[in-house]
Amino acid sequence: MNLGLVYLRQNRLDLAMESFKQAVKVSPNSSLPWEQMGAVYYKQRNLKSAQGAYERALELNPRSATAHRGLGAVYVGQYLLQPNKEEILTAGMDEWNRSLEMDPNQPELVKLLEKYGLRESTTEPTPLGSRRICRRFGRDGR
Repeated sequence: MNLGLVYLRQNRLDLAMESFKQAVKVSPNSSLPWEQMGAVYYKQRNLKSAQGAYERALELNPRSATAHRGLGAVYVGQYLLQPNKEEILTAGMDEWNRSLEMDPNQPELVKLLEKYGLRESTTEPTPLGSRRICRRFGRDGR
């Protein structure tokens, strides 16, 4: 799996994925290779597969801050494709907040949520927060 992480950092995504798939075969009850497969799928913009990988990681380890953070990013990505679906953005924010509950030492995530006024929202994003997140990721938010 370490080699897969090297490939992932080098953006050699096909080789990274093969390494993580091998790791799943060797350690089928570990959430770590599933988390990394989610990251590869996300980088490939395959949000459906990324979501499945992160969800599998969470089945194996419900307290994985990494999987919650990744699943949150997937939901935000899905929201950007379907901005009329506020519940998707809410789910993303909830996952990011869960990640922070488990591992508060994620300053980049805290900063992102605070910057867009989304840090304390666990029920509904505000319209302002929705527009801010859209602008952050290149959409007009209207």
